[in-house]
Amino acid sequence: MVRAGVVHDPAQWRWCGYQQIVAPRPRYRLIDRDALAEALALDTCARLASVYRDRIAYLLEHQELTREPQWTEAVAVGDTSFVEKVKRMLHDVRGTWQMLATGAQDETMCLREARSPYSADLGVQNGSLTVGFSPAEHLK
Repeated sequence: MVRAGVVHDPAQWRWCGYQQIVAPRPRYRLIDRDALAEALALDTCARLASVYRDRIAYLLEHQELTREPQWTEAVAVGDTSFVEKVKRMLHDVRGTWQMLATGAQDETMCLREARSPYSADLGVQNGSLTVGFSPAEHLK
């Protein structure tokens, strides 16, 4: 919401991941802070919050507000076994989820919906919704 101009700092938007890391609610957490701290080789969740808060402050100060698709378009990011587990949990019966490498040096994967090209040509389905309907008649 910072990039969208709704708020100037993610701390002002209570529904974002920033709040989950820096000031998590006591119940129904979405982010496993202990696991995240361990993955980043930080000894405590307090240290995680401090490092994250400082990093965000740096990015805001230097106007480095670029969108990072591996985070904003993915439903899961992690090693291959974790991403495969999430994919199985989502019951991908339509085959719409795809696993992609994020490009990180540690071979991190992400899971996101497959992109399909948008096409306005729907063939015969593009006709009138009601036989004999004329928008001009309804504007009189």
